[in-house]
Amino acid sequence: MNATFFLYLQRILLFNFMTYQKELVFQNKYITVYYQAQQRILEVTWTDDGTMNEESYKEAMLAILQTNNQYQPLYSLADTRQFLYSISPEVQTWINENIFTNSENRIIQKYAFVVPTNIFSLVSIQQTMEEGDREEKTKYFKSTEEALQWLLD
Repeated sequence: MNATFFLYLQRILLFNFMTYQKELVFQNKYITVYYQAQQRILEVTWTDDGTMNEESYKEAMLAILQTNNQYQPLYSLADTRQFLYSISPEVQTWINENIFTNSENRIIQKYAFVVPTNIFSLVSIQQTMEEGDREEKTKYFKSTEEALQWLLD
Protein backbone atom coordinates (compact mmCIF):
# COMPACT_ATOMS: atom_id res chain seq x y z
CA MET A 1 0.00 0.00 0.00
CA ASN A 2 1.19 3.47 -0.74
CA ALA A 3 1.82 6.43 1.54
CA THR A 4 -1.23 8.31 0.24
CA PHE A 5 -3.52 5.54 1.47
CA PHE A 6 -1.92 5.57 4.93
CA LEU A 7 -2.23 9.35 5.12
CA TYR A 8 -5.91 9.04 4.15
CA LEU A 9 -6.45 6.35 6.80
CA GLN A 10 -4.71 8.45 9.44
CA ARG A 11 -6.94 11.44 8.65
CA ILE A 12 -10.04 9.24 9.00
CA LEU A 13 -8.84 8.06 12.41
CA LEU A 14 -8.19 11.65 13.52
CA PHE A 15 -11.62 12.71 12.25
CA ASN A 16 -13.27 9.86 14.17
CA PHE A 17 -11.42 10.82 17.34
CA MET A 18 -12.35 14.46 17.02
CA THR A 19 -16.05 13.96 16.27
CA TYR A 20 -17.54 10.68 17.42
CA GLN A 21 -15.53 8.70 19.90
CA LYS A 22 -15.15 11.10 22.78
CA GLU A 23 -16.95 10.67 26.08
CA LEU A 24 -17.57 13.81 28.11
CA VAL A 25 -16.27 13.00 31.59
CA PHE A 26 -16.09 16.39 33.33
CA GLN A 27 -17.05 19.99 32.67
CA ASN A 28 -17.07 23.24 34.58
CA LYS A 29 -16.69 26.92 33.72
CA TYR A 30 -13.00 26.58 32.87
CA ILE A 31 -12.43 23.07 31.50
CA THR A 32 -14.15 20.44 29.44
CA VAL A 33 -12.65 16.96 29.72
CA TYR A 34 -13.21 14.14 27.23
CA TYR A 35 -11.89 10.60 27.27
CA GLN A 36 -11.31 8.56 24.13
CA ALA A 37 -11.13 4.96 25.32
CA GLN A 38 -9.91 3.29 22.13
CA GLN A 39 -6.75 5.44 21.93
CA ARG A 40 -6.60 6.11 25.71
CA ILE A 41 -6.42 9.88 25.24
CA LEU A 42 -7.63 12.37 27.81
CA GLU A 43 -8.50 15.65 26.12
CA VAL A 44 -8.82 18.84 28.17
CA THR A 45 -10.09 22.05 26.62
CA TRP A 46 -9.53 25.18 28.69
CA THR A 47 -12.14 27.94 28.40
CA ASP A 48 -10.94 30.75 30.64
CA ASP A 49 -12.83 34.01 30.15
CA GLY A 50 -10.25 35.96 32.13
CA THR A 51 -11.86 35.28 35.52
CA MET A 52 -9.85 32.21 36.49
CA ASN A 53 -7.91 32.62 39.71
CA GLU A 54 -5.55 30.42 41.70
CA GLU A 55 -8.34 28.60 43.53
CA SER A 56 -10.34 27.82 40.39
CA TYR A 57 -7.18 26.72 38.55
CA LYS A 58 -6.24 24.32 41.36
CA GLU A 59 -9.81 22.96 41.42
CA ALA A 60 -9.62 22.33 37.68
CA MET A 61 -6.27 20.57 38.03
CA LEU A 62 -7.61 18.37 40.84
CA ALA A 63 -10.58 17.44 38.61
CA ILE A 64 -8.15 16.50 35.83
CA LEU A 65 -6.13 14.41 38.30
CA GLN A 66 -9.26 12.61 39.45
CA THR A 67 -10.19 11.88 35.84
CA ASN A 68 -6.64 10.64 35.13
CA ASN A 69 -6.84 8.32 38.13
CA GLN A 70 -10.21 6.98 37.02
CA TYR A 71 -9.47 6.40 33.32
CA GLN A 72 -5.69 5.81 33.31
CA PRO A 73 -5.01 7.47 29.92
CA LEU A 74 -1.73 6.91 28.10
CA TYR A 75 -1.87 10.29 26.37
CA SER A 76 -2.92 13.78 27.36
CA LEU A 77 -4.08 16.46 24.95
CA ALA A 78 -4.62 19.95 26.36
CA ASP A 79 -6.11 22.67 24.20
CA THR A 80 -4.88 25.79 25.95
CA ARG A 81 -5.70 28.32 23.23
CA GLN A 82 -8.30 29.91 25.53
CA PHE A 83 -6.12 29.59 28.65
CA LEU A 84 -5.60 33.12 29.94
CA TYR A 85 -4.43 32.37 33.47
CA SER A 86 -0.71 32.89 34.16
CA ILE A 87 0.55 30.15 36.50
CA SER A 88 2.67 31.66 39.26
CA PRO A 89 5.88 29.91 40.41
CA GLU A 90 4.13 29.03 43.69
CA VAL A 91 1.25 27.38 41.86
CA GLN A 92 3.72 25.59 39.55
CA THR A 93 5.32 24.12 42.68
CA TRP A 94 1.88 23.13 43.99
CA ILE A 95 1.11 21.41 40.65
CA ASN A 96 4.36 19.45 40.78
CA GLU A 97 3.83 18.42 44.40
CA ASN A 98 0.11 17.60 44.21
CA ILE A 99 -0.66 16.63 40.63
CA PHE A 100 2.38 15.27 38.83
CA THR A 101 3.85 13.32 41.74
CA ASN A 102 0.62 11.34 42.04
CA SER A 103 1.56 7.77 41.12
CA GLU A 104 -1.55 7.18 39.00
CA ASN A 105 -0.68 10.25 36.91
CA ARG A 106 2.72 8.85 35.96
CA ILE A 107 1.19 6.40 33.45
CA ILE A 108 0.84 9.17 30.86
CA GLN A 109 3.42 8.61 28.12
CA LYS A 110 2.96 11.81 26.09
CA TYR A 111 1.62 15.30 26.78
CA ALA A 112 0.51 17.39 23.79
CA PHE A 113 -0.46 21.03 24.18
CA VAL A 114 -2.25 23.15 21.62
CA VAL A 115 -0.80 26.45 22.73
CA PRO A 116 -2.22 29.93 23.22
CA THR A 117 -0.91 33.02 21.51
CA ASN A 118 -0.74 34.73 24.91
CA ILE A 119 3.00 34.57 25.65
CA PHE A 120 2.57 34.80 29.45
CA SER A 121 0.19 31.83 29.56
CA LEU A 122 2.41 29.84 27.19
CA VAL A 123 5.57 30.44 29.23
CA SER A 124 3.83 29.50 32.49
CA ILE A 125 2.55 26.26 30.92
CA GLN A 126 6.02 25.40 29.61
CA GLN A 127 7.66 26.15 32.97
CA THR A 128 5.17 23.89 34.73
CA MET A 129 5.96 21.00 32.37
CA GLU A 130 9.76 21.38 32.67
CA GLU A 131 9.95 19.55 36.00
CA GLY A 132 10.87 15.87 36.24
CA ASP A 133 10.67 13.63 33.20
CA ARG A 134 7.69 15.43 31.64
CA GLU A 135 9.75 17.84 29.55
CA GLU A 136 11.08 15.08 27.29
CA LYS A 137 7.60 13.66 26.63
CA THR A 138 5.85 17.00 26.10
CA LYS A 139 5.38 18.85 22.81
CA TYR A 140 3.59 22.06 21.84
CA PHE A 141 1.49 22.52 18.71
CA LYS A 142 -0.54 25.15 16.88
CA SER A 143 -3.42 22.81 16.00
CA THR A 144 -5.31 19.91 17.52
CA GLU A 145 -4.73 17.86 14.37
CA GLU A 146 -0.94 18.17 14.68
CA ALA A 147 -1.07 17.30 18.37
CA LEU A 148 -3.21 14.20 17.77
CA GLN A 149 -0.97 13.04 14.97
CA TRP A 150 2.07 13.22 17.27
CA LEU A 151 0.23 11.45 20.11
CA LEU A 152 -0.87 8.60 17.87
CA ASP A 153 2.52 8.11 16.14
